[in-house]
Parts: sequence; C-alpha cells; structure tokens
Amino acid sequence: MDSINHENVELKNWTISSAIGSTNEIKTQIMFQNCYRFNGDVSGWTITNPTSLHKTFNECHYFRGKGLSTWQIISNNDSQPFRMDYMFFSCYHLGLNTNIDISSDYWQANPFGSNPNSLGTFGTFSDANGSIYAINHWAYDPSDNTIIICHINTSQATHTRFCKITVTGIYDDNSSKYKNGGTPPTFNNETEIINYYAGSSTHGNNHTFTKGASFPRETKMCKIDLDGSYIYNSCRIGDRVDITNESELKDVYDNATNASNDFTFETGVNYSFLPENSEEAKIEMYVDNHLMKTFTPKNKTGIWYLGGLLNRRQDNDGPAVYISSPELPTYGKVGEFS
Repeated sequence: MDSINHENVELKNWTISSAIGSTNEIKTQIMFQNCYRFNGDVSGWTITNPTSLHKTFNECHYFRGKGLSTWQIISNNDSQPFRMDYMFFSCYHLGLNTNIDISSDYWQANPFGSNPNSLGTFGTFSDANGSIYAINHWAYDPSDNTIIICHINTSQATHTRFCKITVTGIYDDNSSKYKNGGTPPTFNNETEIINYYAGSSTHGNNHTFTKGASFPRETKMCKIDLDGSYIYNSCRIGDRVDITNESELKDVYDNATNASNDFTFETGVNYSFLPENSEEAKIEMYVDNHLMKTFTPKNKTGIWYLGGLLNRRQDNDGPAVYISSPELPTYGKVGEFS
C-alpha cells in the first residue's frame, strides 16, 4: 500500500459484518497499520457489531480522514463493547483540510436490538387494560424518525404487538398494531421489524409506552455563576428537546436527571465579551452549525443555565455554548462541556 499513489485510492461503501448465523468476531484491527502514505477515500463504510477497531489506521501518517464522517458503526445493545484504542495513532494529517464529524444520533447508531432492558429500566409497554408486556425488540424507522417496539406473545396463539415511540420516548398517537397466528416471527435486523410492522393490523391506541429512567437521553446541562465558574453538583442529563427561551431551558433542567459532577463546564476566551447591558446579549447553542437553542438573560444577576447535546459537536472539542452580542462580529465561544 505504501508504494502506490496514495491520493487516488478509493475504498468506498464497504460493508463489514458477520454472515447470518456466523459467530465470527468482526475486527478491523491493524487493517492499515504502517501504511504510512495511505490517504484513501473511505466513504460509506458500515461496520456491524465490531469487537475491535484497534489500530485500524495506526501510523497512517498522511491519512486525512476523507469519508470518515459517513461511517456507520452499528453496535446492538446485546453486543459487547468494542476496542477503538490507537485507531488513529500517529495520523499526523488527520483532519487537515478535511471536515470530520463522527458524532451520531443514538438511534441511528443503534437501529436494532433485543431485550432493551439490558440498558436498565428502558420503559414500560402496556395495553389499554393496564397489562404490561416485555419489550422483545426495537427498531429505528428512518422514514419518520420513530422507534418501533415489539412484544411477541407465544403463551397461547402467537400474538405480536407493536407501537411506535418518538426518539425522546413519547408514544406516537395511533401507532398501535398487532398480528395474530402463524409461526412466531424471528427478527434479525431493523428492516425485518419495519416490514412486519407495515403488514400488521392497526389497533388505534390500544398500546402505550412509558419511558423509564434508563431510556437514552441526549441533553447535557449544567449551571455556571456570573463569573463563569462551574457550580458544583449542577450536572443534569435530560431529554433532547427544542428550547426557545430561558424559562423552557430552566424547566428542562429542573426535570432532568441529576448527574452529580460527571462533567464540567469551562469558560472560553469570549466569556469576557458579555456586554454591560445584558439585555443586548443572547445565549445561542449551535449544533452541526445549526441554531438549536437561544435565550436572552433578563439581567446579569443569578445563575445562567447552559445546555448542550451529547453526541453532537460544533467543533472537535465537543458540545459548546456560543454567545452573540452587538460587540462581536461573529459568534464567540463562551465555553464548552468536558
């Protein structure tokens, strides 16, 4: 590999997974190790249930990472954690003139799974009579950005129950479905569940879902004082929601799960650019260059509530809070979560 023209290599659209029924482990470790001048285009890779990505690009000195932003690494929650240590060790040119964003939405990264309570208290699937059913499978449906949850009852005749929920764990109205009789279905991926759900009978709102404590959440919040210092024990993890003003942000914070001091907030160089008249300033949260949250502080007294999104990043340092004011020609970074 080191002797060829490293600028013209294209290794696009690779799909790396085990054959159905195979128990072989998926490893890409040392795949390109010591290919010092490799700088190929690796767009469109999908790697399913890997056990190791250890040293995949180790010592690829000229590798800039073209195509990494398009990677999908799918690791179902029944799978063991996988190694990624030294994956890009000594990739000195990684990111040079190449915008890389390998963040991902939780459900896009985990589109299919079984026994979601392996996560903890995922949630409760029940019917109109209050009967509770085990959730056997889930599948992410990208067509409408919802999650299909499924229960298969084989105690009598086969009875498969479904409903849809939003990515924040809210029941999707009139999404209940069922299918009776026949051989109990076996689901191996999200496509099989999506297709089976589409062919099932509608059931109005006969089913419902109540989100549990361990349902995947994506909003990261903390509080800072007016001098920019992190307030001890103020970390919270809440749902991913759109926030348009300071009251909504405080409500989300107050209802979020206490995360103690799991992370902190460090003020950046532009914190001192806050204008004396805080009515002219507004806090704005940018995610992937899109404005997600904004609020205007009423005065410079009290505590500022700051929110960011996990698994999203504006820059390579992680979720960040930005501020705009008449004194700033561009958006300046107030600080970042760490």
